[in-house]
Amino acid sequence: MSKMDKVMPYWEAVRQGFERGSYAFGAEKVPVGQVRAVLDWKIWGQMVMGIGCYFTSVEQGQKFVVTVYWEPATGGYCLRGCDVDIITCPTGVVYEVVTGENGLGNPVLKRLAGPLDDSRQEGERR
Repeated sequence: MSKMDKVMPYWEAVRQGFERGSYAFGAEKVPVGQVRAVLDWKIWGQMVMGIGCYFTSVEQGQKFVVTVYWEPATGGYCLRGCDVDIITCPTGVVYEVVTGENGLGNPVLKRLAGPLDDSRQEGERR
């Protein structure tokens, strides 16, 4: 696992060029449904037991963030019925991302599959 694949604290990501303001969040801005997207950053939540997953869609270039929370059923940051462990999955590669809305209308990650493409974009951050 390279340094870029690790989940980073927020301050470390900023030091490496991360710009939170360029990623959409919220129900009206995060794409709902299935999208192919590059996982750009994985950042530890500052106020929750979660990991912010920052993606850029392949088709439209839309940047968005969804949070993966600790899942007691899997014993980690891995969605039920999903083989991708957010802690160890690589960044800079394409995933199939499926999002939906929770009971409050907030975007949630429903499924993550991949990586679909192992052509890494080393050194390139969106």
